[in-house]
Amino acid sequence: MKKFFFSSLVISTFIVAVGIGLSACSNNNAQQRNNISAPDRWEYKVIEGERSIHDQGIAKTTNALNALGEEGWELVSSVHSDRGYIFLYLKRKL
Repeated sequence: MKKFFFSSLVISTFIVAVGIGLSACSNNNAQQRNNISAPDRWEYKVIEGERSIHDQGIAKTTNALNALGEEGWELVSSVHSDRGYIFLYLKRKL
């Protein structure tokens, strides 16, 4: 009888421990699902100019880019074409 009682106690304790563990895992997974945020959304802008934009002075170009930066724009890339044009690619979060 003692052996049966002890075995029942061990099995019951094991079942409760597994149940608590599974419950904790389930709650953790639910919290992780709730913490997933939507991906960032972006707005893009392309500025086209002649390569002579550089001739206007680095300070003027820098001031123009800084003004765009104040509006949240970030310069991502610039491309110089063979025909003397420059394209500035900017983005900002929506």
